[in-house]
Amino acid sequence: MLNRYLFEEIFSAVALCGLVVGGLGIVSARFFSLNMLLAWILFASN
Repeated sequence: MLNRYLFEEIFSAVALCGLVVGGLGIVSARFFSLNMLLAWILFASN
């Protein structure tokens, strides 16, 4: 019973960490692609 509780705690902590890291990755990737798009537009307009 204790092992199952411990396993659930570890699993939820890992899932939460994965969610946070995934969210940060998505946001930074989106920000990076937006910067690349803006740089390309500025380069193309010149």
